[in-house]
Amino acid sequence: MTLKESIKERDEILLSMDVERAKAFIRKHGAPLPSGRINWEQVLHMARFEVTSIPEEDRIDSHIWLAQNVGASLATLPPDSKYVRVVLDLIFPRDDYEATMEAMRQPKPVWPRAGS
Repeated sequence: MTLKESIKERDEILLSMDVERAKAFIRKHGAPLPSGRINWEQVLHMARFEVTSIPEEDRIDSHIWLAQNVGASLATLPPDSKYVRVVLDLIFPRDDYEATMEAMRQPKPVWPRAGS
C-alpha cells in the first residue's frame, strides 16, 4: 500500500468516524492499541482537527466538538498522554511513515548541470 493510498483510507475513516475501522487501521500499520480505557470519539476528533486533507467544515466540526466536550486539542495535551500516541498513529501510519523516511534517506542521483 502506498502512502497516498494510506492517506485516502485514513481520511475515509476520519470522515466516517468509524471506531472499529480506526482501530483496525492503526493495527494494520504496525502500531499497538493503547491499553486501558480510551475515548475513541475524542481520538477521531483530534485526528480530524489536525489533518488538512479532509474538508475544512469537518475539521471545524471536530474543533467545536473538542472545545465543547474535552477542552483540549492534541497540541494542549502533555506529550506523555496516551491520546497523543494513538492520535499520531492514526494520522501518520507507522509503517508508511518509516518507509517514507527510509526512502528520503536514500542517496539521490546527481544529474549533471546543463552546459557542464
